[in-house]
Formats: sequence, structure tokens, C-alpha cells
Amino acid sequence: MGGTAHSALTDAIYQARYVSAAYRLLAETRNNRQTAILQWANTTFGAATADNTGERIRRLIEEAVELAQAVGLEADAIKDIVDHVYAKPHGHINQEIGQVGVSLLGLSEHLHISADDEERKEFERITALPPEHWQARQNAKAEKGLALASTAKP
Repeated sequence: MGGTAHSALTDAIYQARYVSAAYRLLAETRNNRQTAILQWANTTFGAATADNTGERIRRLIEEAVELAQAVGLEADAIKDIVDHVYAKPHGHINQEIGQVGVSLLGLSEHLHISADDEERKEFERITALPPEHWQARQNAKAEKGLALASTAKP
């Protein structure tokens, strides 16, 4: 590899490690981790994409469905739950966020998994990968109509 390419690659690796380490320091407590995650998303995808309520809830639903699939829940059961929920008046956002958190913690304890440990590991994993990796995945979802396209500037 030529000197300039090698230097650029070395700089990129150093920057990725530095950014990942900085995010980890920010993420020591859950409230700090919550802030750091949105900062990472804004930097990686652009604020117009990442700091968008519709986009945030789509990502939460996607991960919840992937978790349901991982534990063996059938797609028809999810569809029945969606029909049941949407037949009722909508809830209050703060309370629903609390219920999502409580439900995740209850499932985690039932499965003998530390939600906190897994959340930290996932945050470290995603911040260690280059933004281009995540931007490509985001844009692939956008092409299918499942997400907003990344608006991050290269």
C-alpha cells in the first residue's frame, strides 16, 4: 500500500478507535448512553434522518420484531398483537417508553441475560464500525421504503 493510502487508512482506523472510545466514555450510565446513541446516530446518518421520531420508532419496531423472531414468536402472533393495539386508543408516550423498558428487563431476566451488558456490548459494536457500513444499510432499507435515507455528509 502506498504511503498516502497507508497514512489515510491508519488515520481512519485511529479516528474510528478514538470515536468509539469517546462514545464508550459517554455511555457509562444509561442516561448518558441514551444521549451518546442519538449523537452517534446523528453523526452517522445525519440529524434529518436520525433525529426523526418516525425513523426512531421504525428502528425500535424493527429490533423488537427481530427479538420476537429470535425467541421463536410467529409472525401471525405479531400481526394479532398489532391489530389488538391499534383497535384501542393510543397511550401516553412517556408511559409507553417505560413499559417497553420494563418489558425488556422482564424478558431479559426470564432469559437470564443482562440487558445492561448486552446494551453496552451492542453500543461498542456499532460505534466500532465505520459510518459507511451503517449508511449503506440505512440506504438499503430506504430503497425498500422501510426507512429514511441517510442524510450524513461524507
